[in-house]
Amino acid sequence: MKKVPGSEVVFSFEPDLELAAEIEPGEWIQVSLRDGFNEAIKSPEDTLDNLDWDKLAPSTGPIGVTGAEPGDTLKIEVKDIELDAQGAMVTIPEAGCFGDRLKESSTRIVPIENDRAIFRDDIEISLNPMIGVMGTMPADETIDTGNPGRHGGNMDIKKLGEGSILYLPVFEDKGKLALGDMHAVMGDGEASICGVEIGGEVTLKIDLIKDKQREWPYLETEDHWYVIASDEEIDDAINTGLDAIYDFIAAKTELTQEEIISLISIAGEVEICQLVNPRKTVRVGISKESLVNFSVDF
Repeated sequence: MKKVPGSEVVFSFEPDLELAAEIEPGEWIQVSLRDGFNEAIKSPEDTLDNLDWDKLAPSTGPIGVTGAEPGDTLKIEVKDIELDAQGAMVTIPEAGCFGDRLKESSTRIVPIENDRAIFRDDIEISLNPMIGVMGTMPADETIDTGNPGRHGGNMDIKKLGEGSILYLPVFEDKGKLALGDMHAVMGDGEASICGVEIGGEVTLKIDLIKDKQREWPYLETEDHWYVIASDEEIDDAINTGLDAIYDFIAAKTELTQEEIISLISIAGEVEICQLVNPRKTVRVGISKESLVNFSVDF
């Protein structure tokens, strides 16, 4: 199995980047990730005040997939996530959902012990390891790793963890996947601007779906299909996601318009991924249970 070290990082998704590694479709690969602060916060005395904001959310890659071409899709299955021994969190004025309440920056070191994040002596949180940034390289624009879009990027999907499958559109030859911004645990919304930011290693299987692509990234979990949509306005992201999941169901079933709309209302989900990046991200899903009698795949 090939391995990509955490030294091979990018800070933007952009065309024509040199590959850090290349694999065949269906091959497994192990990727080392730096934490979202680029390893710059090691103690409570370290804050974001003195950090280079252009060097946050480092993403390991790009990883090329032989044969991938524009119009294809990368199918990325997350097999395993191994976390470092501690993570970190910050709060800073004028950032995140509570920035207007804060007068000064703070840093919290969060040890990882017995599959729990030790927030303080009397508060422990069960781990939910997930990958905040995963995306392919755009064909004709540069998007920093702190932002999401059609390429994926900084979507902060809480459910992008072990056992999940992410489908990303290919815009450039070989696909060129990069990933980073891992969290030991994060709540939907990521209200303070971060989860428990942490480094570690991720094992992935990257497959290739030829000549098939959707407008936005899709996430498949054990129980749901999700469209991942992003926009500057949260309402616009939600409407985009709802339209896309409607079209997904319509293409896979013979349900009427009224039946699809009603099914989304009782078996669908509209969930916020993050509210703190310039473009907000939502996941809009439909339960697999509701479609069990139909042939549904990507």
